[in-house]
Amino acid sequence: MAVSADKQKRNATVKRNLIVKTRPSDEDSWRSIGRGAVLLAKSLLLYCFLAGMFLLWQEGAERVRAEGWLNIDRLEVSGNHRVGSDEIWHFAGISAGKYIFDVDLNRAAEGIRRHPWIKDVRLMRRLPDTIRAVIVENQVAAILDLDPPVFVDAEGHPFKVADKLSGETYPHISGVSSNDFDETKLGERKVKFALMLINEYKKHPVNTIAPLKGLSFVPGGFEVLVGGVPTRVVLGKTPFVEKFDRLAKLWKHIYRSGREAALIHLDNEDMPERVTARMITGEEPQENTIRN
Repeated sequence: MAVSADKQKRNATVKRNLIVKTRPSDEDSWRSIGRGAVLLAKSLLLYCFLAGMFLLWQEGAERVRAEGWLNIDRLEVSGNHRVGSDEIWHFAGISAGKYIFDVDLNRAAEGIRRHPWIKDVRLMRRLPDTIRAVIVENQVAAILDLDPPVFVDAEGHPFKVADKLSGETYPHISGVSSNDFDETKLGERKVKFALMLINEYKKHPVNTIAPLKGLSFVPGGFEVLVGGVPTRVVLGKTPFVEKFDRLAKLWKHIYRSGREAALIHLDNEDMPERVTARMITGEEPQENTIRN
């Protein structure tokens, strides 16, 4: 019985010690309160600092605006050849004297891109007083014979009604209708193929003796207008390079004879080496075999 009593006494002592150790002391409570107060004070100081900085910045910005220290004084443009600088800034809606940070560069760039000669533009601020525009203009690849005729770029996109450009001539593309551009990409695909064929012709030596004037989509393939008269050349379908070779040989033969051709056929699919030429003098069509 004495052993049981001692055991119970020891258990009671352990329990009291555990309770005492798990109770927070007054010192721990004050330490926690102190940490919270320090954190709150730091937060208040940071808030006051940021608020003060914002007020100073706001006052400074108003002073800068009032004094005109960041007003636009220079409008710079590079990359433009066909469009004047004044016209570019008119489309941008930007003028000298504006506060430089009041200008929405994205909106101004969209305005510039609405100009038919402008393909793309990049606008930049250069503090303290300059807005700079880097222009990429559309390049004319050909004239598409619609109503009215339009300029097209190398991607086949019509971008502007064709007008007279001094000292510049471009090949004409016909046989494509406005409907081809309405709801499908057919028009662009046709123009891109025509431009590819035009480039192949221009790279061939035949272009030096019979310069290309235009290209037409016709039933059964293509026709080209070449030379000074010009001469209609019915190409038909591929292979075009071999047909350019035969045209060059025939053209030299006609030139040596002192005559000019009104029409040349290179579209004989059964006998590709045979061509037919009609002279301007009204002669009967002549057939010739062009040996490679």
